[in-house]
Parts: sequence; structure tokens; C-alpha cells
Amino acid sequence: MQIANRERMLVRAVKEIAEESGIKLDTFSQDWILSLEKDNRIRHIFGYNFDLNGASGQLITQDKCAASELLKHTGIPAVEHRLFLRPNLAGYVASEGNWREMLSYFQRNDSDIVCKSNVGTGGHEVYRARTFLELERSVHKLFSSNRAIALSPFINIESEYRLLILGRTCELAYEKVRPKILGDGYSTLSEIILKNSPAIDLAVNLIAELSQEDSALLSSIPKQGEWITLSWKHNLGKGAKAVEISDEMLKNSLSAIALSCMDALNLSFVSVDIVRAESEFSVMEINSGIMMESYSRQGEREYEKTKEIYRKAIMSMLSRP
Repeated sequence: MQIANRERMLVRAVKEIAEESGIKLDTFSQDWILSLEKDNRIRHIFGYNFDLNGASGQLITQDKCAASELLKHTGIPAVEHRLFLRPNLAGYVASEGNWREMLSYFQRNDSDIVCKSNVGTGGHEVYRARTFLELERSVHKLFSSNRAIALSPFINIESEYRLLILGRTCELAYEKVRPKILGDGYSTLSEIILKNSPAIDLAVNLIAELSQEDSALLSSIPKQGEWITLSWKHNLGKGAKAVEISDEMLKNSLSAIALSCMDALNLSFVSVDIVRAESEFSVMEINSGIMMESYSRQGEREYEKTKEIYRKAIMSMLSRP
């Protein structure tokens, strides 16, 4: 879902916080840059990045392959992201090119991998490849708009979690629960999606995603009482729902992993995505840009929670010398 800068929930929240807390707020670049001033201290929010993380750590989190390698080096379990550069970057690409190694990587991972932009977010430009043709299509599409792409093994994820950490405190922890549809024995999957999705744009997006993955599935008729999971992606912007974690033992275990990531990269304010597969945890990615658009739009409670986290981050920024 494309959101105009002025309509971002972050912008709304920051404007309210500034007014409530006596902070002078100026906006630039169509609300993409927010400048906050109080007690002769000026701090900035650029996009979704707050003045809290070191420059190198922030850049590393924006590079999926770099973050994966560094976490692995420090002994933190992380999903592998293998870097490939666009062929026209001749000075950085081996003379034999990418394709041979891509095919080898594909075959080493049981001919089932995920292809994605090395710097993308929100599940955009993420494709699953299970045949040579799907791999070729995905790679060509990604290289048409990206200087670098990442390949990863496809993982049958049992659960995916997101933790938001500010300082040493876990401010929010939730599971990303993928959308499911219940069959009625006579409607096609696409008909059920259209009937049961609360927002038509979400239904259209789900159908578009499924048509790329398996168009035949859309015309299939699920059995009565049969639950169909609509996507292998766990992104909130792709239809998943955030369900806060109530199990304190699970939350503590996940927080410990997230904190180890922050220590490894010298970070202060991040969200960490952690997946569980075969009962083992591993880090999918780290985000220094704290985007909470989809979460905050789930309801008033979620918006207020988002606003409170942003408030704490802003006060932390403005209290630093």
C-alpha cells in the first residue's frame, strides 16, 4: 500500500507529540524530514530513522546481506542472505558473472529459494523461486530496479515475530499471523477472499500475490471447513495481523536475541524480525527505520501504543547531549 508522506501515521503521531510536549516542529521534503527542537537541541527523523543509532550500524541494517554476515560472525543465528550484484557493476562482479553461482545456490537449497531486493522493506520485491524459469524471471525483475539482490533458502516458517527495542527495553513484541480463509465447499478461493476481506484493496493485493505464486489456486474450491493460508509472507502490509505476545517466557527469549543483535551492531532503537522453524529461532532481519504504519492502523489501541513508542524515542533523542 502506497502512503503519501502527509498521511503517514508517524507524521500524525509526531505532530501530536510535538504539540503536547512543547516541541518546535518543522517539516521538509513533503514531510519526509521532521526537525524537532527543544531546549536548544535539534534532532531529526528522516523517513522512519530517528537520531538514535550510529551511522555504520544504521547502514548495516539497511543491507540484508551485510547484516546477515555480521550476525553470523558474532554467533547469532540468522537467515542466510547471499549477495549478488547487478552485472553492469563490472568492477565488482567476477568475470564468470552471477548465473552459474545462482544456479548452484538454487540447487544447493533444494530448488526452493527466496529472491529479494537487498535493501527492500515490507515484503515488496520478494519472490519465491522453485524452478529455473521462476529464478530467472525473479532475478531479471529485481536487477531491473536494484543494484544488489539477496538470495535466501526458503524456510517453512512456523511463526514470525517482531520486537521493537528502545535502549535496553522491549517496547512491543508481536507475532505476525498470516491471513487464513475458511472454505465453504462451493466458492472459489478468489470469491471467498473478495467476500471476506474487510478492505477491497487488501483483497485485490492478496489475489494479485496469489496469481503470481499459483494462479490455479485462485480458481480452486476449498472443502467446507478447510482453512487455507493465503500467503507464505508474514508482512503486515501483505495481510498478516499483529498479535501481541502474552507468553512472558517466549517474549524474554526473543528479547534476548534482539538485544544481542543490538549489541553486535551498536544500535539503540530497532525492530528485529525473528522466525521460528523446526523449533529453532533465527533472525530474519533488523530494521533501524521504525515503520509502524500497518500496526498502528489495526485500531485505536495500536495507534496509541505506536504514539507512545515514538514519544519515548523522541524524548530520548532530545535528552542526548
